Amino acid sequence: MKVVKISPKGQITIPKEYRQKIHFDQYMINMEGQSIVLKPVKIEIIGESGDELRNFGLLSEKSFDFWNNVEDDIYDSFYRNI
Repeated sequence: MKVVKISPKGQITIPKEYRQKIHFDQYMINMEGQSIVLKPVKIEIIGESGDELRNFGLLSEKSFDFWNNVEDDIYDSFYRNI
């Protein structure tokens, strides 16, 4: 069990040893009482008119590109010094 902090932006860093065990890019988030639960999801395009959905899926993935900003990743250095 690990203790993590919520950043002023509402971000939570998942510790590296947990991230290395995860093989999903997308998750559903749910409140169960006072707990936040992340559940992996795999989005699949079904049907013949999948182009609109496929483009929507790519758009949703693109919207998370800002998470890949190394300059904004202050928590790795913070946790490295603990």
